Amino acid sequence: MTLDARRRLHDVLEARVDLLRKVEAVSRRRAEAIAAGWADAGALAADSSRGEAALRAPALSPRRVERLRAKAVREFYLRPSYLLRRLRDTRSLYDLANQAREALGLFG
Repeated sequence: MTLDARRRLHDVLEARVDLLRKVEAVSRRRAEAIAAGWADAGALAADSSRGEAALRAPALSPRRVERLRAKAVREFYLRPSYLLRRLRDTRSLYDLANQAREALGLFG
């Protein structure tokens, strides 16, 4: 095996070990959240972008968490820099109509 091939193999193995460490850390955090009653053991995903919160906050009701999430989403997407960039990248009336529908979705 050439020196270059050994280096590439070493880099690949190092990347895999790093990934396994990250997966282990996430699994450990998930187990801690389940033990604390913050997460549902039956939930398959922690993505709460379109549903109820994946993690429960003991000091906040689920409704309050949802309202805070909605507010954060609106604040992110209604930033002037983001809106200007979206308008700048608009190429047709169809694009503009889609963007208007997406914007209205932020409020409903």
